[in-house]
Amino acid sequence: MPTPTYTRPPGFYDRAAAESAQAAAITATLHRVFARFGYQQVETPLVEYADLFLTKSGDDAMSRLFTFEMYGRLLCLRSEFTPSAARLYVERHQHDAKPIRWGFSGSVFRYESPGRGHSRQFTMIGAELIGGSGASADAEVIGMAAAGLFALGVQAWTIAIGHVGLMSALLRRFNLERRTQRHLLGQAEN
Repeated sequence: MPTPTYTRPPGFYDRAAAESAQAAAITATLHRVFARFGYQQVETPLVEYADLFLTKSGDDAMSRLFTFEMYGRLLCLRSEFTPSAARLYVERHQHDAKPIRWGFSGSVFRYESPGRGHSRQFTMIGAELIGGSGASADAEVIGMAAAGLFALGVQAWTIAIGHVGLMSALLRRFNLERRTQRHLLGQAEN
């Protein structure tokens, strides 16, 4: 039997006290900005059914999920918050007054190659505006992102704005297979 190794797995991190305090301060600052815009902090499970994430991203996402089976169901560690927010909305809030404004923060996990400078574990902080639409909803979210950067004292930043509907319409003109279109849209997000 091999001797046990007591090191952390590649791509995962420990945070010392000072790093942990700094991360908590950043999270708290951003949640205060969210609150000024009317966003309430909600919490979703660290573990979800894997099909929730595969519905949005397709089978390509499977290779990036940390999965395990329990009682015959495939579960995974969350890789982002949007699918969990959608599930929470459908399960408990679809009849609530719109728009719904939620903020999230916490650990997420993606199976990335740590050699490429990617961590497999990272903290994600974000927001979801459900039921808002049009230019005013877009402006709200963009303004909140800018306010968050200002609140953190970030000096040099750029916000890149994309539109998945516009990209999809453009790709349809090339008569590409659906799988190829999904792959290209996934590349555009990175």
